[in-house]
Formats: sequence, C-alpha cells, structure tokens
Amino acid sequence: MYWILDDGNDNPEDLCLHGDVTVRIGDAEFEDSCSTSASALFLLRTLTEDHDYAPVQVRDVPIISCCGHAMWPQEDSDDVYICGCPYGTDFDVHHVDGNVQLHAPGIKKVTVPLEEYRKTVHAFADQVMAYYHACQPKIMPEDDHERKGYIAFWREFARRRGIALEDSPCSEHTT
Repeated sequence: MYWILDDGNDNPEDLCLHGDVTVRIGDAEFEDSCSTSASALFLLRTLTEDHDYAPVQVRDVPIISCCGHAMWPQEDSDDVYICGCPYGTDFDVHHVDGNVQLHAPGIKKVTVPLEEYRKTVHAFADQVMAYYHACQPKIMPEDDHERKGYIAFWREFARRRGIALEDSPCSEHTT
C-alpha cells in the first residue's frame, strides 16, 4: 500500500490510501491498482447489501475502485458518498440463504458462506486500517466540507467494521 505521492515517505496530507489488490472469485483472478481505502469501505458495504456489476460506461464507482476523488457526508444517510472514476474491478455480490454469490462477466458464479466472505473482507479492511495507524496522523483539510467527508468516511468504516470510532485512524478528529 502507498500514498499517491509514492516517494517512499509518509504523506500526512493524503487522505486516500492506494495499493495493488488481487481479487479471486473461484478460479478467476483480477489484479488492480486502486484506492484501497475506498475499496475496503465498498467491500464492507457488501457484507449487508447486495451489489450489482455495472459496465464501465454506466457505473458510478466499482467495488475495487481506481480512485476516490472526494468524500462527502450525506444529509439523508449515515453513509459517505465517495466520488471516483468508473475504472476498477466490479462484480456482483448477492446474499442468498446465508451465503454470498459472487459473479463477474465471463466467469462462473461462485457461492461462499457469508461468514467466510466476512472474514476475508474484514481482513482486507483491517490491513487498510493498520496501514493508516502505522503512519503519521492525517492533517485534516482546511475545507470544512472535505474535513466532514473524511470524518464521515471513518464513521461509516467503523460502523460497518463493527469497531468503536475511537479505534479508527480518525478518532482524534471526530469531535
């Protein structure tokens, strides 16, 4: 994992973590460089919500998202809106009878127990969070809307991961 200014140094002003990710669905494997922080949150969402694959021409942001340009709090939701580009790896995630069905165009549909899927998603989200914890605390944006978006990101992340907000990398900025 790395910050977008990948000069080998920690970047306390960069709020969006990037990295190289491999997704395996059955025998199929997809490799992508992506915003690992946004992708971790999108994957956490799939633990309770279905997600439908969308082709690049019509998608908003895929599950494994190339980028997350901005994060905005939503007035009508506890979730953060992450604006990115339509590039990355996307696939179906459907909950069926205590299992999760994963599918992408050109590959065979795979069914895994929800608990196995949850452990995998949590492990990825925990890696992302550990990277933030290992780095310098983030310098919060001066822009009020950007700052609130970053805080909303970590509030949703903590809620979906089932951890206390105080355990997130943003805990000192939530008051």
